[in-house]
Amino acid sequence: MSLLTYKGYQGTIETEDDILFGEVLGLENTFISYEGKTLAELKQDFKAGIDDYLENCQLEHEKPECPNKDRAKI
Repeated sequence: MSLLTYKGYQGTIETEDDILFGEVLGLENTFISYEGKTLAELKQDFKAGIDDYLENCQLEHEKPECPNKDRAKI
């Protein structure tokens, strides 16, 4: 399985009915998903999801959840 990587986070690449989608791996209390019609769109949405998560954590004065490498294994 191919994975996307950005800022230390990894996410899956899956496909169904000509739509690409995935979720960030290794997080216990946070769910980040993304999708796109092309690989470029998928990568853009993946990065935007992580950036949004990190920005929201900063705005809420919360420590972002670090990916757990053991939980990220498929």
